[in-house]
Amino acid sequence: MSGALFRRVDRGLRPRSASSHTNLYAPRPSSGRARAERDGIRASSYLSSKALLLWVLFGCANDDDLVRIQVYQLAELDGERAAAAAARIAVDGHRALIPIEAALHTATPVGRKNLILALRRIGEVEAVPLLGHLARFDEAADVRREAEWTLKSWAAMTDARAARARQALRKLEERRGHEETG
Repeated sequence: MSGALFRRVDRGLRPRSASSHTNLYAPRPSSGRARAERDGIRASSYLSSKALLLWVLFGCANDDDLVRIQVYQLAELDGERAAAAAARIAVDGHRALIPIEAALHTATPVGRKNLILALRRIGEVEAVPLLGHLARFDEAADVRREAEWTLKSWAAMTDARAARARQALRKLEERRGHEETG
C-alpha cells in the first residue's frame, strides 16, 4: 500500500483533508481560480488582482509616454543624432506637439532648435502658435531665427498651415514695428 501512495504522490496527487468525504487522493486543482478558492481567497479579489497586474504591465507604458521620452531625449541630442530623433518623432505627428511644448520650457537653446526641427518635420497647423511664440519671445537669437525661418518656409506654401504662418509672421512684424518706434 505504501508503494501505491508514493506513486500517487509522484503523479501530482495529494491527500485531501480527513474531514472531506471525497476521494482522499484527488488531483490538486490546477486552475488559478480553483487554487484561490482552495486557499480561501475570494475569486473576485483574485480576478481583480490579476486585472491590476495587467493594468500595471500594459497600461502604464502607453505610446504617449514613449513619445514624451523621445522628445526629452531629442532636447538633449545634437548633430546627426538629433536629426534622426526628429525624424522618429515626426512619425508620431500630432501626439508629439504637447510633449514638445512642455520640453521647450526646460531645453537649452540647442535643444529648442532641435525641437523646432521636429515641429518642422511634423508640419502640423497647430505648431504655428508655438513657432510664433518662439520667434517673438525666445531669449536666444538663433532660436528666434530658426522659428522665423520655419514660419517663412511654411508661409510660402498654399495650405491652411501657410495662412496661419503668414498671420504669425504679420504679428511678428507688428511687434518689431512697435519696438522700433518705442
